Amino acid sequence: MEFTEEQLKRFWDKVKIGKPDECWEWQASIHPLGYGNIRMRSISKSGQLRAHRVSYMITNGEIPEGLFVCHKCDNRACVNPNHLFLGTPKDNSEDMSKKGRSIKGRKTGRKVIGYSKINKEIADQIRNDLLPYSQLIKKYGVCKSTISYVKNNKIWN
Repeated sequence: MEFTEEQLKRFWDKVKIGKPDECWEWQASIHPLGYGNIRMRSISKSGQLRAHRVSYMITNGEIPEGLFVCHKCDNRACVNPNHLFLGTPKDNSEDMSKKGRSIKGRKTGRKVIGYSKINKEIADQIRNDLLPYSQLIKKYGVCKSTISYVKNNKIWN
């Protein structure tokens, strides 16, 4: 994949570049789950792309179908190519588990939550946290509906 000079400049202008071993934080649009977003209609039909995937493509070329671009640093807003690697969904899950980021869920009412980013303790913290939803989303790495479900005792009650 070839990027134009204009696309490259537009992309890297939105990155706080540090030393090669540091996280390079995306400074523009951030998805509620913490990933950087960039709009590039010439590359994606929908126009929306995750910034770390674009960084990987700029540096390494196409991403083979079915593979994820994973973070060594676990910082979803990081676009440092040195922190990115390709992996299968299984590789991604194993990496997440190895780093202690997967928490086995539990039964809540009629629903069973399999693998969840939160547990009862975190749900209690969310309920007691007075931050606005937008900040809770970033703080806990979950979407707005999860925050709402927890706050309204629909899950993890």
